[in-house]
Parts: sequence; C-alpha cells; structure tokens
Amino acid sequence: MGVAATEALPARQPPAIPCEYASVVSWRASVMPAVVLATIVVALGVHALRLAFPEGAWTREHPLVDAISIVDIREGAITLADGRTFRLAGIAPAPGVSADAFADALRTITAQGVTVLRDLGDGRAFLLAEPKFYNWCGTGRWPGMYLQCPVSELLIQSGYAEPDLTHPSLTAREQWRLEGAAHLRDSDYQQTPISTRSSAFRISGREGAFRDYDLHVEAVWKPPPG
Repeated sequence: MGVAATEALPARQPPAIPCEYASVVSWRASVMPAVVLATIVVALGVHALRLAFPEGAWTREHPLVDAISIVDIREGAITLADGRTFRLAGIAPAPGVSADAFADALRTITAQGVTVLRDLGDGRAFLLAEPKFYNWCGTGRWPGMYLQCPVSELLIQSGYAEPDLTHPSLTAREQWRLEGAAHLRDSDYQQTPISTRSSAFRISGREGAFRDYDLHVEAVWKPPPG
C-alpha cells in the first residue's frame, strides 16, 4: 500500500501590528532623541549653576573694610563697639512701621558692622553697611549675597523709613540721595521682607542699584544738584 500524501500546511504568518501601536512606536522613536538631548542640556545647565553658585556660598564681592561692630540698637540709636552712639541722619520711621519692625530692619542691615561715612556732629551720622540679601526665586543652591549699602538710603528704599530733610546740616546732594531712594522702592510690597533665619533682606532686583547708586537715582529720577 502506498503512503497517503499529506498536504503541506501554509507557513504561519506573524500577527499584524495594529496601526495605532505602530504609530506609537514610530512617535517614540522620533521624539526620544529630542528627549535625550533636552535631558543633557538640563543636566549641563544644572552643572553650570552648581559651579556658578556653590551650595551654601553667599556672594561677597566687596567686603566692608574696617567695619565696626554694633553692640546695641535701642529706640533707633546705634551703639558701636568703639563707644560712639548715633542716630541715622536724614530719615524717620515710615508711617505704619512699628518700632520693633524698624529695629529688626536696622539689625539686619548692620549685622556685619558699619563704617561712618559722615558724622554730623550732633549725634547723627550717615553709615555704610554690608547687609545680606537672600535668594528666594528657585535657584536654591545659591543662598544670596552681601552688598554694601548706605544705611539711611537702604531703609528708605526698603520701605522702613522716609526722608527727613529738616536737619540744617544736610547738604543738597545728601538730600537728593535720600529723596532718590524712594524712587528705587519695589512696588510689590510696602516693606522688603526679612528672613530672621538668615538675618537678610529678600532679593527684589532693585538693591543692585546700590552698586552705582548716584547713577541709578539720576536715571530713574533727576540729576544731582550742581
């Protein structure tokens, strides 16, 4: 008897890939290089920020020279470590600012000490300080900076004081500088917030004007008196 012939089975075909799945695979293949590139760019940017702003390092471009420590602040009077006591020339507390809030601002500004710019001879003086300004805008590895500022003008600019031009010993330029500080205020809040933990003012962007104070006052207000 002969062996019955068997019919050849058709070759098994792989299952068809749904169009939707194929589209997803194609989309992933097209976007993955862009995602990888974006990840690399972000990583490089973060690395650059870490190099520019080392964690915990406060920027300090021009430390105050021969600063005199503050030993006491009481009712607006500042006692220096060398025994002298001054009230700030050319200012008065701003309306609505409590004595405690004014004292806190004064302590924050003078925490690194001061130098005397001009002693008016009647217990009042213009002082220079180097307060801290803390970073709050998201680049968290950079805590902030130190910046030299005239104390009277900074108290006006930060909203804790207002110009008091009644003193007869003020020069015309000193009066112009005091009035000009009000034109540099940040309109977002009445008084610049203070961090008690860092003993620092909040960075607003306007404090940079103190690097070239007279030029900025002239730019936003008017030229100094001749």
